[in-house]
Amino acid sequence: MEFDFDGPNRINWKSQSCALVRVGPQSVQAAAAGTAAGTAAGAAAGASARAETARATNAGGKLDLSVAALAPGYNIAGRKLWVLKEDAQVALIKGGMTSTPNASVLQNWIRACTSHTPLCEKGANALKIYSVGLATTDATGHALTPQLPAGRYRVLADAKVADKRVVWNQPVDVKGGDKSLTLDARNAMPVD
Repeated sequence: MEFDFDGPNRINWKSQSCALVRVGPQSVQAAAAGTAAGTAAGAAAGASARAETARATNAGGKLDLSVAALAPGYNIAGRKLWVLKEDAQVALIKGGMTSTPNASVLQNWIRACTSHTPLCEKGANALKIYSVGLATTDATGHALTPQLPAGRYRVLADAKVADKRVVWNQPVDVKGGDKSLTLDARNAMPVD
């Protein structure tokens, strides 16, 4: 599932021909300007948009994500960070995946993706249901999501360091402002 962030106010979900657009002050101004002679319908739409903007601004925030270099020469640019509304382990279990004596559900899914088995797609489809979007790190290892409603999110990513694979499934609460999260060796879980 691939999302493109087209600026701070628009996310495109290419495979589904769907776009998510944040309601903001520009949208309110456009709605107000587009109404002929200030009709009641236009005023109601503007008020509704302003109320929605106020709720989103007051309740939620953006996620400021960063990836630390895990080893010399580790590429922090272009890292894909999946933002979910559910713990990845729970989402995978709900999607029919199971753990084994030697690995968690999440570890099994990462291993399936590494070896390109059909379980990889099964797990990805289970995670898509809970996906909020995909953020990609810049040259400095940072990514910023658009404004998110208040709530608990999980940031899911994996990486290969030397010959070992690690995964992150980190919780972060977004409420009342922007939150930051760094993915580094301290919060990485080994896959291998």
